[in-house]
Amino acid sequence: MARPISDSAYQTLSTGICPWLQAPLLQFETAHGAGRLGHGWLLAGPRGVGKINLALFAARRLLEGKDGDVRILEAVEAATAMAQRHEPVDRHPDLHWVFPEAKRSTLTVEQIREAAQALSLTSLTGQGRVLVLEPADAMTTAAANALLKTLEEPGADTYLLLISHQPGRLPATIRSRCQLLSVGCPPIEEALKWLNGAGKDPEAADWISLLEAARGVPFRAIGYH
Repeated sequence: MARPISDSAYQTLSTGICPWLQAPLLQFETAHGAGRLGHGWLLAGPRGVGKINLALFAARRLLEGKDGDVRILEAVEAATAMAQRHEPVDRHPDLHWVFPEAKRSTLTVEQIREAAQALSLTSLTGQGRVLVLEPADAMTTAAANALLKTLEEPGADTYLLLISHQPGRLPATIRSRCQLLSVGCPPIEEALKWLNGAGKDPEAADWISLLEAARGVPFRAIGYH
């Protein structure tokens, strides 16, 4: 079953964005504005770079038709929201977020079929439907085959955002039906400036060393703090 996320986390991650995610967001919104927004998108990048934030922010804009200024998330609020995002409370009714159930590491065929059924229903808000898979890499073979059917015949105003830490693990048939949105690590200077707001005493953390250990991935560095 697709489980809801924390309301506070939803508000944070859908109304603000980490600074280095603005470039891939612009790519997504440019495609949208030009009428080139495909139904399937593959958000690919290292674990801990913030792909979930990008997916949720983009989903909210699709579902609510919002654009304009972008609020930049500070490190503390972003890290807190990331940690709380899977708490079981309400979320947008047309946002379907699927991730492995407790004590499981895979996305099952039952989860994908349930999500596909939800996408086939009329939008409750009239703005379409969005499915987020976190991560798509975790799908079983049967789940991937079930998802392929939805990618081949998506409904109108239906969008699938596939978060992937290792896109090479996905079947080529799925990758070929998605537009690629690469999400890379920020430049070291940008990451350090952002991370220095992640604690009450910035001097207490050697963010340079932590970033090196995290291979430049911001949320991984925060996890090491």
